[in-house]
Amino acid sequence: MKRYFHCIFFLSLMVVPLMGIPYEQTEEYTQKQAILNERAVRFKAETGFEGDISYNLQSMQFSTISGSFKEIEVTAPQDTVIMRSVFDQVVSKVMPYISAREGQLKSGKVNSNMNGSGIIYWQKVNGYSIEGGGGSLRIHYSLATSQLSVNNGTVDISSDPISINLSLEQAISLVQEKVFDGAEVKPTNPRIAYVPIDNDDGQAYYLCYVLVNQGYTVLVDVSEPIIRKVAPNLISRSFNVNVLGNVYNGVYTDIVNIPLSQQSMGSVLVQTPIDSLYADYFGQQTVSDSIYTWLKTELRNHEIFHVVQYPDSMTVVQQDSVSVSGSQLFSFFSDNNAKTANAYYHAHHQQQFLNELVADDMLQPWMLKITTNYPYTSGGTIDYNGNTIRISHNSGKLSHVVRHELSHANILSVLLTLFNNTNDDTKDAMDEAFAVYLPCAATESPYCIYGNQQDPQRIDTMNHISSVTPLDLNERAYCRVPNVGVNSNSLFLWLFEGI
Repeated sequence: MKRYFHCIFFLSLMVVPLMGIPYEQTEEYTQKQAILNERAVRFKAETGFEGDISYNLQSMQFSTISGSFKEIEVTAPQDTVIMRSVFDQVVSKVMPYISAREGQLKSGKVNSNMNGSGIIYWQKVNGYSIEGGGGSLRIHYSLATSQLSVNNGTVDISSDPISINLSLEQAISLVQEKVFDGAEVKPTNPRIAYVPIDNDDGQAYYLCYVLVNQGYTVLVDVSEPIIRKVAPNLISRSFNVNVLGNVYNGVYTDIVNIPLSQQSMGSVLVQTPIDSLYADYFGQQTVSDSIYTWLKTELRNHEIFHVVQYPDSMTVVQQDSVSVSGSQLFSFFSDNNAKTANAYYHAHHQQQFLNELVADDMLQPWMLKITTNYPYTSGGTIDYNGNTIRISHNSGKLSHVVRHELSHANILSVLLTLFNNTNDDTKDAMDEAFAVYLPCAATESPYCIYGNQQDPQRIDTMNHISSVTPLDLNERAYCRVPNVGVNSNSLFLWLFEGI
């Protein structure tokens, strides 16, 4: 019996540490972080970059950078011709540090608005596109911050030519024989593309025939008669897509036990191999007649904002599952530790409210990144230079956190630096007061911030708290200072509606 208990004791000593140590505290994480820190120093020294760098621990390359390059001057930030030259210079600077090889990036159209200019470089290898994930480099210049931001989504594919030893007819015959038992099934929209295939080492990209047939999409290697992957299709005519997610109530009096419910996820990106559309406000969209494979929905609200999950700041969060009922297709975002669906849902609702106040879509945020599960102890922040909102890992289910930071972003987009970072306490107080008031106005509730009526931090906009607070102005102090905080409704309306 003693021997038995000794065994159990020593096993518990081994198992408990393995279960309880966060990845950020492991030796592997420490080693990777040291390597990436060294690379960041070298990148800045070799390119003249000044600013912030975020890395992807899987690819061990930078995922985003935000700042400026000493040798790149932006003289006309809304001139698309000049900005194309600027963006091309940025590409030449970052090329040695991304997965795409020389000659693989093809520039798209330069877009310019009141917030700045941006472009997407699509990765093509020997003329072939990449399907199924990855393959882009996004660059944006912000007028508000005078900063360049680069989002790296390129993948590692060699530029060495691949011999196409299999004709399309041979690939179709192979599929007919191996998949359809000799039936003469003809594919829809056959094409050649690089596609990701899972293997023992993780994932690799293969050049394949993409053959979309009734029932299945089959990927056939172009070099040899090998079927790399067979994926079942979702077949329909005029498929109605419904995007749903698990989200927490936006108004609460208890910040621990917040009810969870299923809600429509409005304005998310809906993609198939032939469609790229945005859902409407109610999370619905109709995709064209075809056979669908790789149906993908992303937490991306047009080009206003998108949601990622720390530490991967490059990949926009995608749906967890897809199901079919008749002609209805349901794409679902589950609740997770990072509360990504919740962050998107309340950010979308808050942005819709703000859009009604400011009718000009040129004044909306542009390509704003909302990073959930960030290793803060609580709350959230907005990094104007990095065009990024960061939500702590334990504040993801609190709607007021993402609504507050998104309101800051919109105030900057509309008013530029009038109330932002002015070193004037009164003006800075207005910036915070707006960011407190706007979520309350959007949810039409006095319990929109801290909820608990007995909590001294609670904000009650309906009763217009006007008690004098300590001199050290913080977020709660800002909104309580008489004539500065939530009582300034007339000033708010004047600023946002032109009254």
